[in-house]
Amino acid sequence: MNHFEEKLKNRLLESGICSSETDLKGCTEDEITDLENTYGFFNENYRNFLKLIGHNAGILIDKYEFAFYYDRLIEANENIRHNIQEITKECLEENCPEEIPQMPSDYFVISARYGGDNPNFILTNSDSEIVYLYNDDGEIIQYKNSIWEWLLDFIKHTEKIISENRTQDWIKHIKSNA
Repeated sequence: MNHFEEKLKNRLLESGICSSETDLKGCTEDEITDLENTYGFFNENYRNFLKLIGHNAGILIDKYEFAFYYDRLIEANENIRHNIQEITKECLEENCPEEIPQMPSDYFVISARYGGDNPNFILTNSDSEIVYLYNDDGEIIQYKNSIWEWLLDFIKHTEKIISENRTQDWIKHIKSNA
């Protein structure tokens, strides 16, 4: 286990987000390779993220609010790519090229939110750790400098729920969406 995986695992266990190591369910090497064969190669820390928690990390995330885990990533990537193609087609037909989203050619959606406000977090398939935000307005902005910084937002949100003794409500919320 490398430094990133060790740091992430310890934080999830010490915070109570994961009650034991059995709450940590990572992707297999074959699953990661399948994603990379379709979308391009990931940087080392995103690969390590997938290896450690690609399928589950206790109560970290409501998987019905966010496409975050492996089982939802392919759908999120395909949906966003389809939406961008539709926007591009409409803009070309209506002669508004300035409104065409300028997506990097090597992007991968690492998280997408379902529902009203739809921020989509993307990573380029390079050695860069920068996480970008792609919003419904077609804007792409730098969001975080690393996978770790991006992931800390989710961790801190869940730690706050735990510290406010709202864990049971959070667990009920997650299970009610299952």
